[in-house]
Amino acid sequence: MPVSRWIAGGIATLTATAAVATGIVVSTADARDGARDGGRAGAAGAAQALPTQPAAIPQGMPYEPVAAPRSQPALQQAAAAPGSYTVKITGQYQSKNNWCVPTSSSISLRTLGVNVSQATLAKKMKTAGPGTTARQALPVLNAYAKPKHLAYRTGDDISTGTKLLTKVRYDAGVLHRATVLGVWADDLPWNTKQGFPNHTGHAIVVYGYNASKKTITVWDPWKATGGKHTISAAKLSAVSQKGGMFVINPTL
Repeated sequence: MPVSRWIAGGIATLTATAAVATGIVVSTADARDGARDGGRAGAAGAAQALPTQPAAIPQGMPYEPVAAPRSQPALQQAAAAPGSYTVKITGQYQSKNNWCVPTSSSISLRTLGVNVSQATLAKKMKTAGPGTTARQALPVLNAYAKPKHLAYRTGDDISTGTKLLTKVRYDAGVLHRATVLGVWADDLPWNTKQGFPNHTGHAIVVYGYNASKKTITVWDPWKATGGKHTISAAKLSAVSQKGGMFVINPTL
């Protein structure tokens, strides 16, 4: 299976320390939940000691697009989105090395009005070893999204900055929701000096944009270099996994 079809897992052991950034509230509750659930998760979910250079997760988690019901085409509705918009999020840092998908999912779900911890999501998604595949994550996300008449899907074309920005403008600017994006951690500009192996899978949150500047605002749950970042849509598209945005649409 080509490397470009692998999905994120997680990249470092973290402790969620309280911090505040403009427009963002950083929560420590999920770290406490993770500590309580960690003993029940068993050895497969145990965090590794943080080395001098952060250890990358093992590779090989297959990325498989999972469809969800579609409604009005996002291309049409994104045109009505404001020129810029930032969804208010509650930022979190992943409390285990392979919890980037559950953590990013927790942040996203809170913008749907669903408060569920990263520890609970990791358990429901059966996150273990290298991390979480889209096939594991999406049924769990959609179980929470369905009562809100929303659905997540993967596999959309985000191969250019323009295409990615269109998706973000719809989810953030029209729906006012944040969502999850699979990326390659080693290619993110804030990780250039971290020494990650090539194609280290990771998941981040996309929650804002500026159409005129062609930039996208993201939250990276890996604390060492994460938090809030603004990146050009073209660059973010280039470091994203193929079809790796968990696009949100209303259900019919």
